[in-house]
Amino acid sequence: MIIFKDMFQVASRGSYFKTRKSGTNLDQNITVSSSIVCLLLVTSLVLNSMLGGVMATIGFVAPFAISLVYFERYLRADSVSTFRALLVTGFYMVTIGIFVSFLWSGFGRIRIGSYILMPLLLLNFYRNIGIRTWQVVMAAPLLLFIAQASRYGSVANAERFFLGSAGVHIIFTDDLWGGTTHKYLGGFSAWLDQWLLLLGNWFPSDLWPNKPIGLGYSSVDDWIGRDGFGDAFSISIGFIGEQYYLLGERYWMGLLANFATLLFLRKATTKLCRGYVIPLIIFDVNIMSYIWGGGAVMGSRLFFFLIPVILFSFQADRFKLSHVRVRWKIPKRRIHVDH
Repeated sequence: MIIFKDMFQVASRGSYFKTRKSGTNLDQNITVSSSIVCLLLVTSLVLNSMLGGVMATIGFVAPFAISLVYFERYLRADSVSTFRALLVTGFYMVTIGIFVSFLWSGFGRIRIGSYILMPLLLLNFYRNIGIRTWQVVMAAPLLLFIAQASRYGSVANAERFFLGSAGVHIIFTDDLWGGTTHKYLGGFSAWLDQWLLLLGNWFPSDLWPNKPIGLGYSSVDDWIGRDGFGDAFSISIGFIGEQYYLLGERYWMGLLANFATLLFLRKATTKLCRGYVIPLIIFDVNIMSYIWGGGAVMGSRLFFFLIPVILFSFQADRFKLSHVRVRWKIPKRRIHVDH
């Protein structure tokens, strides 16, 4: 609830957001801004199709992330109507649709969801298009159906609907609960490895010779057994299952440490974002990856987006991008008294 506070306020009816512009260097050339957004999105598709492996992911994510900074600048301009903002948002949806249809491997549906949410929540912040938290809750069954159908082709029964990769982390957590796996495969050293991956799983293995292996992959070899699975196969045991796998009944200590780390990272993001809203949105939507896959999964996804955005925002003055300090302000209700 603490981490998602800002997102809830973005999608909260009756909350009003006031921005105070510092400086006078806001670029009002909205045609240039929107053109750069479209060019960067096309670049992300081209690079992803040309590169392979991890570089293909970086080739898609880095231009996509930087485009969101330009999109935020575009939304700040008073002359941009909601209709025009929706058109640019539509180009994001088209880009994601092309990526999913022709370039996506089929794995990482939460990641695809985060691609969709980032521009939508940014648009909702500046234009209040009506996205509300309760709508997400109501739409969850339909979204889950679409996610499962995208993986399996069809959803024939309730088991396929609720389980598969959508609920398997809950099953694995239940299997681990009360067991002794942590005595053989866990311990503080193993926990520390996964904590380091939460912070640095984005860091290249060539520059980190003893880089730990994510628990989703190593648990297949050490716990389940790789017989019958491919060399690249990995699982998700969830953010609670991860801590029980590593610490057993002291799992709550690992949870507290990870939550404190997430709060610190989000506070640091607030300090480093130079008033931009999009870094906070990027952080919040990636919390879904942590809940589903644990620290290593979030560490491998969050920073590929966050680092380009923060580095680019530091060049705001050079590129004449204004930075805006954002303050939440919920106006007091006025009471009219008849005399």
